Amino acid sequence: MSVRSSSGRDNPSAWRSKAIEGWLKQPSQPRVDQLLRWLAGRDEAAGFQAEPYQWVLGNAERGAKKVDLHRQLSITIREILDGEPELNLEKSRRDRVLYNLLSLCGALARPLELDPPLTRMYRREKLSTQYEGIDLRDRLRAAMIANQTDNSKLELWRRMGRGTENYLPGDPVDAFFGVLLLPPVKNMPLVEELGPAFNWTAKFMESDFDRRRPRFMGLVNSLKQMFPEGPRSWDHDLIDMADKDSWPGWTLNCFDVVPFEERSRGKVEAYVPRPLALGIRDGFGVRLGRKLWEERIYEMTLNNGALKFFDSFKESFEKDWGRLPFQSDSARGVVFRATMRYSLKPNSASAKTAQRTACAEYRSEE
Repeated sequence: MSVRSSSGRDNPSAWRSKAIEGWLKQPSQPRVDQLLRWLAGRDEAAGFQAEPYQWVLGNAERGAKKVDLHRQLSITIREILDGEPELNLEKSRRDRVLYNLLSLCGALARPLELDPPLTRMYRREKLSTQYEGIDLRDRLRAAMIANQTDNSKLELWRRMGRGTENYLPGDPVDAFFGVLLLPPVKNMPLVEELGPAFNWTAKFMESDFDRRRPRFMGLVNSLKQMFPEGPRSWDHDLIDMADKDSWPGWTLNCFDVVPFEERSRGKVEAYVPRPLALGIRDGFGVRLGRKLWEERIYEMTLNNGALKFFDSFKESFEKDWGRLPFQSDSARGVVFRATMRYSLKPNSASAKTAQRTACAEYRSEE
């Protein structure tokens, strides 16, 4: 195909669509050759301001046309990958083509076509160069995360999370997404593997005091966006994971003031942080239930006066917390204590007792 003409510059979308339509009609080998030229930034993709894989993806196709294009791209990419391009492409264009080829794999997320050849590339361990300062193995990792047909890579993500993977670069956050994007079972992620994955990332982020809370919450939000409904509810399930896998204590500040509550007929089943739980026990005679997460959390059933105290504290805390311009996990702990000491206005002897006990517990934790 010819290089871009003036009409291509004037109407790049139509120019691309025409080129793609012609490509889809070609036999297998000419299709492979043309895609390689595009990914090298040649022919119609020449002069495109971003990397050429983005030109190939485009945004003009809709519905069945888009599905057909992505399927044909994946089939052609599979042929290219099985030709061992990291060994056999000419060096002058190899690194740019490989970068764009693997980026295209990650963007397409077509595991049925792409998982096997990507896995074979990983096992060859011959990918070793960079493109524009980016390790091409980083692109391979991202492509593998997005294209998983089964749980066969779980041990790879475990090694990456623990820092023992020798070939594929990546940190515990990359490993977390590898686990999160394993094929779901009955529309649920592998919950038993998520607890350890969150634990790797929490320990990895621990020394990043200023950013660890928003970074960790970003992972929690990724889980909730991909799988809105947890086995029970994610607020409940995440605390159970933290308990089972002994997450670092600072991650407690990434949850709501009371990490889980379920209301029914005037009662609340709740996971309550230790100082607040002990205050409610002493002030209202509510029995402490199951201890979780090295006694950071107690399971409790609240009613009557205990429930009013509980709701009053939550409301006061949320107001105090909302006033902070910078909401770090250390600031969250300070606000939690300050709310109990100064913002809460107990209106009964029981509430005052609960407040005193909780304040004393907060002082003992400082």
